Amino acid sequence: MGELKQHFRLFYRPFLAPMSVIIAIIAVENSIGLSIPWLLGRLVDWMHARGDMRDAMMLATSIAFLWMVLNYLGNFRWRFNLIRLVQPLRLHVMRVTMERLTKLSLAQHLDKHSGVKQSVIAEGQDAVRSLMDAMVFQISPLVIECVAVICLLAWANGMMAGVVIAGASIFVFWARALNRTIAEPLRELKEEGHRESKFRNDVMRNMELVLLTAQEPRAVNETQSSYARIQQQHRNIWIPYSLDATSRDNTPPLTRLGVYLAGIWLVWNDAASVGSVLTWWIWTADVLNRVGNIGWIWRDIMEYIASARVFGDLLNTEPQITSPPDAVRPERFAGRIAFRDVWLTYSGHERESADDGTAHPVSRNASLRGVDLAIEPGQRVAFVGPSGAGKSSIVYTLMRGQDPERGTVTVDGHDLRRLDIRQWRSRVGIVPQTVHLFDKSLRYNICWATGKDPYEVPDADLDRVIAMACLTERVSSLPYGYDTIIGERGVKLSGGERQRVGIARALISDPDVLVFDEATSSLDAENEHLIHDAIRTASRGRTTILIAHRLSTVADADRIFVVDEGRVVHAGPHAELLSVSPLYRSLVQRQNKVF
Repeated sequence: MGELKQHFRLFYRPFLAPMSVIIAIIAVENSIGLSIPWLLGRLVDWMHARGDMRDAMMLATSIAFLWMVLNYLGNFRWRFNLIRLVQPLRLHVMRVTMERLTKLSLAQHLDKHSGVKQSVIAEGQDAVRSLMDAMVFQISPLVIECVAVICLLAWANGMMAGVVIAGASIFVFWARALNRTIAEPLRELKEEGHRESKFRNDVMRNMELVLLTAQEPRAVNETQSSYARIQQQHRNIWIPYSLDATSRDNTPPLTRLGVYLAGIWLVWNDAASVGSVLTWWIWTADVLNRVGNIGWIWRDIMEYIASARVFGDLLNTEPQITSPPDAVRPERFAGRIAFRDVWLTYSGHERESADDGTAHPVSRNASLRGVDLAIEPGQRVAFVGPSGAGKSSIVYTLMRGQDPERGTVTVDGHDLRRLDIRQWRSRVGIVPQTVHLFDKSLRYNICWATGKDPYEVPDADLDRVIAMACLTERVSSLPYGYDTIIGERGVKLSGGERQRVGIARALISDPDVLVFDEATSSLDAENEHLIHDAIRTASRGRTTILIAHRLSTVADADRIFVVDEGRVVHAGPHAELLSVSPLYRSLVQRQNKVF
């Protein structure tokens, strides 16, 4: 029940009013529904007594009228539910989900596989909506009708009420005990399902690899085997459950038998009229039909709760990176950046205690180990070093993907942790090694970082950043210019063009700091030259950080930091490093041999 209360507070509280209106309509519908059998019983008594024909016509007309009222009430309830509850709830759940997810840190998103997240979110959102449907349209009518019928029967005939109460109570407690036994297996089934979904998404995402390596049969067989485990686990839960549930489901028919026998005894002993007994039989039949549905309603609710629990755990994850209430929010940044004894280990990695009692990252897992560096405003600096040396970790820390365990990072003299994180990130233009693009227009992709509608950005601004990114000629050749759809992940553009679109997107907001993380690592010589020209143009007047394996792209940087095993081991201009840094010299010589 804790999960239900949690989701009630998070998702359902804004919709208490429309939910109450719908439940009230259901109560009216149930009242009318109970009135019809009563009128039908009176009509049967009239037939037995052969009373006044006008009374019979009045009873028959009343029954037909109430059926029409029920029809219109049902239509009104459906429209009200769609407009005031179903659609707004879906929108609310989607918004809450995105708000919670976007508050998580980069490290938290990297820790959770995207395929698993998508599966958890899809099933969780569906579970939240289904729980609402179950509470409003299944549980509330059942409770309302059961209470009303038991009260009416208790007022009319205690024997009949006693039979119904006994049968319904046995069924409810049996169903509750039976469903409790599958709560934990259902949770495990959901987790296994998410793992299977993750594997299937991996296969789909790497379909190019599957085809190029001629491993289609392996992909099919492994996917089938993964899904077969889910099916077997599903059978292991539901086959034993169905056998026990069959025995439980004998309770309503036996209760009906008791009701029939009680009614026969009452009529035989002239303790009730035939019409009254018929009314009671119809009432109890409706109630027992609803009670008989408790089994599968409860079973569905258990599945919804299993999905909602995992979904809730995801949404209730506390963000690791937050801005303080009194965060510093400068309009612009000069771009003076300093690292002071910065240690960082990616989340989940082991640590060891030093002699001084402080926690230091374990060397084999360390990303940064006591980094000290300073970058002046307007400088163009570069980080070079072997793969895994910690170059990208410096940028990761600068963007507050994760806070360091030790040391401080400052921007214009402000501790990075004191800055408003969104304000800081909005003033940094970053071009990663793999530029992320939407299957939308070129205009949409370039203007994404502005936070504006793409058509609110003047074409003159687009022309400016496109020219700086060396893309003017390519854009002019597109069939619809800026409004050309570039395809999933920018498939209609070449690798170099995608990188230059990333540069244009980084520049459109006129950032104070530019970061190029391996922006040329996978490009040919011609595209590398174009990107290098674009970087040189874009970096004028801005603090610019370059991370590169190809040292030809950073040789003209104002200052080059040589990184090795998580430390900055040397720093200086290209010519100086060639004479004082053996590591830098060896990197240059190795690349000269290659090229």
